[in-house]
Amino acid sequence: VWPQFYTNQYTSLIYMTSQGIAPDVLRDQLDGVGADLNVEDAAGYAALDTQLNLNALAIGLGLENIAYEPEQFPGLLYHLDEPQVTVVLFSNGVLATVDGTNTQAVRDAIRTTIERGKELGLVDIDSMPSVNIESESIPITDELAAGQGN
Repeated sequence: VWPQFYTNQYTSLIYMTSQGIAPDVLRDQLDGVGADLNVEDAAGYAALDTQLNLNALAIGLGLENIAYEPEQFPGLLYHLDEPQVTVVLFSNGVLATVDGTNTQAVRDAIRTTIERGKELGLVDIDSMPSVNIESESIPITDELAAGQGN
């Protein structure tokens, strides 16, 4: 169960940069909504050139591995067993992780998530995007400003 999380609690995220938010700020926000993250902090993201249907992905990826409360937070949290990393998917096509044990785990988690989405027919991309590691910002401010996924 996610604690109550109001829109005004993450409006401060919008001011981080014009392009996105810092990984540690996203980590803090996820912690603030009760997300169960690893204690490690390798971060990264990939931006797909497609929109994601988070409702369909929540069902397809397996509800036992998902935390998704769009009224509370606009991202879908997908807990992978191997590597043991949480990937946050946003409807604008951004996949981010803030709790990887190392940079290879971050890359593997994002790639595994994309591959599973493709197998389900829910991620439509022609080639695997590059994974940005140790980035200063993650491009999700529009998602946070809207306060909802789809």
